[in-house]
Amino acid sequence: VETILSQRERSKQLAALQRYLRDNRISSALGFQVKRQILERLQQRRRLTTHDLPCLALLSTALHNKLHVEMCSHLVIPHPLFRILSFQDHRGFAQACLSCMRFLYPRSGDDVFSSGTPAIGAYVLVRGGLSYAPEPYVAGASTSPSDVPIGTWVCAGALWCHWMHVGTAKAGQDSQILEIDGELLSKELVARHKGVGDFVASYGKVFHSRLLSATAGATKRPDDLHVPFTDFGDVVREMPPSVRVWVASVSLHMLRGESAAAWSVRTTFFGNIEAQLIEEVRNAKSVIAINEAGDVERVVAVAVLELQDDYGRTLVQLGKLSPNGAAEPDCALPGMKMDGHSTFEETLAKLLSTRLGTPPEHVDLLHSVEEVTHKRSDNFGVSTKYLRRIGRAKLRANLSLETRGTLGTMTCSESLETFGARVSECFRGREVFCACERLYAWLDAKEFDRLRGSAGAGQLKAWVSAMHMQTPAA
Repeated sequence: VETILSQRERSKQLAALQRYLRDNRISSALGFQVKRQILERLQQRRRLTTHDLPCLALLSTALHNKLHVEMCSHLVIPHPLFRILSFQDHRGFAQACLSCMRFLYPRSGDDVFSSGTPAIGAYVLVRGGLSYAPEPYVAGASTSPSDVPIGTWVCAGALWCHWMHVGTAKAGQDSQILEIDGELLSKELVARHKGVGDFVASYGKVFHSRLLSATAGATKRPDDLHVPFTDFGDVVREMPPSVRVWVASVSLHMLRGESAAAWSVRTTFFGNIEAQLIEEVRNAKSVIAINEAGDVERVVAVAVLELQDDYGRTLVQLGKLSPNGAAEPDCALPGMKMDGHSTFEETLAKLLSTRLGTPPEHVDLLHSVEEVTHKRSDNFGVSTKYLRRIGRAKLRANLSLETRGTLGTMTCSESLETFGARVSECFRGREVFCACERLYAWLDAKEFDRLRGSAGAGQLKAWVSAMHMQTPAA
């Protein structure tokens, strides 16, 4: 009986459609396309939506709201910002779900958004399929469509700024998407009590700042799927000190709120260690935050300089001078730990001026890339994320570090046999510059790769140990 009624309803709709096309003088070619797509979609079995369930209108407002909040919660809470909001101010979080979030149900072939149009907000793919194709002018991006995984945040930047789409997203099949209105969300959350309001406002400001930085200097320009350098811990690192301490305290409090079994395992962790972590955050040495897995994570950031001269050589740190004057090998690119008071660009400028004695304006920063490693801290017993942001730069033409008189110069001694290893002929007479008790030299790519590898460890130790300070001319 239901099948017969369904067929009758379908025939009724198609007949009404035919009259609509005729009354509006639609061409036969376009009319054929319209009828074919509608017929295909009428024959498809699609997922139920709230519009298909009139009985939901029978629910009380309170129960209907709880249903909507729970549907939204498991989709947005994986984002650390919303996880903290839900934990610290659940009433405000629930209100944000009700006033700022709604579900969309695009059919197969529908455009979710198009390039060049302003974004309403962010999206989270719940089920179905979505393909995204960026515009060709997005540097480093392939213009061929890529599939968007379930649970992916799309256009997250639209929550914190006026975002213009730089690509097109199309539903590959009938889908369900959560839409989050950025303008309403900001107004709703910033108006909450001071702790949450300051946290959300700071997050938005830093995200926008990093968006501008990525647009200017990243190897891959931001698109609707990804904005470089905006992982949660990276954004928290540039928040005001008071907000960073607030985030760390809430994150550790969330960890204490785990199940009894988990708490018993971590009993030895809390105490002095927790106080030390908070103190480290207060001194801007690290950040403590929740990651996307819901775990507490310590974030340590380092700015690294990959500086090249006119010959394509890279400035490399060969070692450090110990208090007794002995040279200890340590082959790496020059770097400096980033504190919470300075941006990446400011940290590089400080590295150049204080450690290399080089005015920052003599160096052109071309772009930057990011490398991330994870390791459990032996001192604190928590997972630590080591973030290395590498600035690739070039020394301006006709300038050299050694001509400024700011670096001491060292040369290799004539006794080339040291610690059982022989210094390579290619390093004989090579100038090594000493600044802030660190040794630097210009190396080509092959030399750098050899010396920082295990095979070149002996060569590096022999070379560094054979250094002696060159006496300046009177």
